[in-house]
Amino acid sequence: MELLKDNALVLSRKYYNESNILVTLFTKTYGKISCISYRGRVSKKKELYALTPTSYIYTEIKKNGSKTSLVDYRLLKNVDTSKSIGKVELCLYIVYVLDKILEYNQEEKELYERIEKIYDYIEEVDEKKVESLEYVYKFISRFLKRILIDLGIYFEGNFKETRNIEDKVCEYEKYINTYFNIDLDYRKIITRRVYKWKRLQII
Repeated sequence: MELLKDNALVLSRKYYNESNILVTLFTKTYGKISCISYRGRVSKKKELYALTPTSYIYTEIKKNGSKTSLVDYRLLKNVDTSKSIGKVELCLYIVYVLDKILEYNQEEKELYERIEKIYDYIEEVDEKKVESLEYVYKFISRFLKRILIDLGIYFEGNFKETRNIEDKVCEYEKYINTYFNIDLDYRKIITRRVYKWKRLQII
């Protein structure tokens, strides 16, 4: 048996049964890990909130062969949802992408630290900026490009020159989807903003 102590970003959580939660984490030292929080669903509200996707938590994970369980955790920081829905959407998009592209048990310390800096940037950015659809597209485009570079799969010749920033987002997602055989689609996360944009176009 091994006890892993580390900081982690919560990528996703799923209710496993009446009392347990399956949590997927992006840890600083050990990479992407899935583990079960036993009786997590019946924990105190504050403790359950710590397992919300986009949360940064301190974790203690018990590893026994192929079985992993989350034996202790505490919230370190999270996005303030009361201030800006736009910031929450950006953070949700980040964990949405990471959950799909990261391999299990593969250390990505540099990427982890970069994501921390991106979160800090989102926390500090003017709330009015994230209300702009153009700003959201620019952010997502730069984030995806950075991911491609960090993973060593960005090649300038693979992408067309375009001034339309939304087209660039779609192009990056399409490339990543083909490379990893996944199904990224920013519209699944930025739904409120996309709907608003389409409505403006109709008017």
